[in-house]
Amino acid sequence: MGGWVFTVVALLGLLVFAGGGVLWLMLVVAAQAAMIVAVTKAYQDAARWRAREEEPGDGGERG
Repeated sequence: MGGWVFTVVALLGLLVFAGGGVLWLMLVVAAQAAMIVAVTKAYQDAARWRAREEEPGDGGERG
């Protein structure tokens, strides 16, 4: 996951130095959307793990 973050940051930095106005804005919006998707996916994965740990019948709470 860290690889694409580095790529996005590098591209955004490159555009700052190049001075691209509209393209810069579009990439900022795309980067924010990608970050929201990544955070949402991580939250869903964590929720899935919690649900899996709390499943009844795994032998943990019953003798």
